Amino acid sequence: PYHLLWEVNLAESLVTSMDPEGPSPLPREGFSLAATSTGIALYGGRTPEGMVHGDLWVYEFEHHEWALQGEGGPPRTDPLLAVTGDVFRLTGGFEPSGAPAEDVWSTPLTGGDSAWTPVDGPRPAGRVGGAVAADVLHGELCLTGGVATGTAGPVWTEDVWCRTGPQGPWSLAAAAGGPPSAFSTLSHDPVQDRYLLLGGAAADAVGAPIPLAPICGFHAFHRASGTWEDLGGCGAEDPPAPLQRAGHAAAVRLSDATLWVFGGLTPGGMVNDLWRMDLETGLWIQVPLNAPPAARYGHHLFVREDGDLIVAGGQGGQGSIELIRTNQGTSKSLASLPWTAVPWLVAVYDPQADQLLVGDGTQAAILTL
Repeated sequence: PYHLLWEVNLAESLVTSMDPEGPSPLPREGFSLAATSTGIALYGGRTPEGMVHGDLWVYEFEHHEWALQGEGGPPRTDPLLAVTGDVFRLTGGFEPSGAPAEDVWSTPLTGGDSAWTPVDGPRPAGRVGGAVAADVLHGELCLTGGVATGTAGPVWTEDVWCRTGPQGPWSLAAAAGGPPSAFSTLSHDPVQDRYLLLGGAAADAVGAPIPLAPICGFHAFHRASGTWEDLGGCGAEDPPAPLQRAGHAAAVRLSDATLWVFGGLTPGGMVNDLWRMDLETGLWIQVPLNAPPAARYGHHLFVREDGDLIVAGGQGGQGSIELIRTNQGTSKSLASLPWTAVPWLVAVYDPQADQLLVGDGTQAAILTL
């Protein structure tokens, strides 16, 4: 494990170590990162001697130093840490015993050695391979799909959970009836105020998901009625539609009401195709690219304010962070970080600062675009 933190300034082609001379987190793996308005936060993980920690460290960009905010949190590996309003929220991951953790905790963003308190109330069960989307116009976040751990083996979930506001409670939008899915994408359609679920993986004989066996599926969840609608097949030629896939990435561009999909796993293997769906008409078109990014799966796709796309991480991506200029049909490499060539790493894009935070549980980087 490492404890290095780097800033990559793409505009000036500079790579700078951000680790201070003072106290800093121990080297570890399996930690979680979250972006704050003034820096980043690190939680938990396993140090080389095998100890699982519950410490919270905050790094301030202005002061270039780490500060230990607390050590009394629940010990976790691979949890999810997020900033919601004026608190940190912690959920998921694994306990020191290796058992999945399904509890939720919170602590104030500031205040020194603040105590973590459990968050009560209904919430989604822990799962792997679920899909999440945000309705940025109404401040809502919804989750569906994924595979939970049951007493008799994997359980494919069909529920939909939503929450409004940074600290709003979870509510069950649909208990069942959804298409079982894992490693699919969920996107909010602002035109028809619905959530679009695309692709996903099939299951093996015991019910575990197989990303290498993608399914053909495209469905819409109508929030108002709590019902699902089948939007048709995939791989068609007239009108065209993307091939069935899993582990792809999708993003909505609000400026022209379009849904963008890049890469993933198809029956023929990894692909690097780019598709655009017009949310007004529902029609797909494959967008040709000159020298497209490397084929990959398990990556992230973000939309910049100028309409360009950022592709980050993913297995097969050779560690490249790519910029796709959709109006020119071109792409270029912004950075090469070999350790990001893994599926489903952590990536957060801040459109206001035009910065990308990436981490894989052992190291992290901030890219100023």
